[in-house]
Amino acid sequence: MHFDKHRTKSQTCNLFVYGMAGCLQEMRCWSVQHIGNIVSNLYQGKDKNGTLIMDSEGDLGEPQLIGNPESLMFLNISSYAGGKAQHECDIGVDPPPAETSVNVVQDPGDGKLEVVTLPLIANIAMDKLVHQARKVCSGGPYFLEYFQNDDDVHCFFEVDGEFYHAVNPESTSVYLYKKLQVLQRVPTGDTSDEDWFDIPEVTC
Repeated sequence: MHFDKHRTKSQTCNLFVYGMAGCLQEMRCWSVQHIGNIVSNLYQGKDKNGTLIMDSEGDLGEPQLIGNPESLMFLNISSYAGGKAQHECDIGVDPPPAETSVNVVQDPGDGKLEVVTLPLIANIAMDKLVHQARKVCSGGPYFLEYFQNDDDVHCFFEVDGEFYHAVNPESTSVYLYKKLQVLQRVPTGDTSDEDWFDIPEVTC
């Protein structure tokens, strides 16, 4: 939210603003939230009857988050904040999921969403320098359940650059909404010719 209120028209400046906002938030250790303290379960499916891909309740034999990351991202493109995103990612849960659900070539038009975690908020802006994203799953739709307790649970979301603040949410669904066609520059390899433009489908 701090970044969104101070964003500029320059992508380079925005990386510095994001990094500064992340570092300031990290310094306020008592207010930094971690995924394992908020999201109790993550399923691949439309509800909790789907396949469990992440469990934060400590059930034996269920896939647990590695570490306790601060960010959980659902992506349909191969980057965020101008970084590498899903390239050369380690696995984010233990025991690891099936190879077919994580070892997938990213394609923005395949109808799948990639789930990755980041250990620190500041890693979003620092991804080009220190790539620490971990991949959890590739597929969808997804269903998240949140911990319920006596104290208020505050969750912060960013959807396509817009931030939201939810208090005591019960669940969230993440799914394919529609596909758009966009222009993509495809180099021909011949400097004497103009580049061609392909129109792939991009999932929203």
